Amino acid sequence: MKQAVENQILNEEEMAQAREYCLHHSLNRPDTSLITGLKWLIGLELLTITFALMAHYLLCRFELSVSFYLIYSLTSFLVFLISLKKVCIIAIEMYQHYASEAIRRRCSLMPSCSEYALITLTKNNAFKGLYKIIIRLANKCNGIYKIDYP
Repeated sequence: MKQAVENQILNEEEMAQAREYCLHHSLNRPDTSLITGLKWLIGLELLTITFALMAHYLLCRFELSVSFYLIYSLTSFLVFLISLKKVCIIAIEMYQHYASEAIRRRCSLMPSCSEYALITLTKNNAFKGLYKIIIRLANKCNGIYKIDYP
């Protein structure tokens, strides 16, 4: 019984701390822009085309007939997988930079959902990080103030 009362007090203190954080903490606005995102996308596309052309050239040297579109599709997929983590981080930073304060303060958790996403992607690989982010967004952010670190 005493343990349950202590847990209730702890939960109330945790909720008060999380509420204060959600309503009044300063919002991080990363120094990024649409130009940064476009540069990354153009760079990835140039990298993909370069790899596809090199692979097509090598296959032609060995007299293997493979469609350039197939090679391009495969290299696009590989470049996407390799750069997925960085692309997700840039997308989250763009959200943090451009989203209004009213939208960003809707999250009732500490740290906020976008901060949680950056922490999770930094700690884990892209797939595990995205899985944790989806679970957090789908289940946890329901208006009850809580502390939920990754």
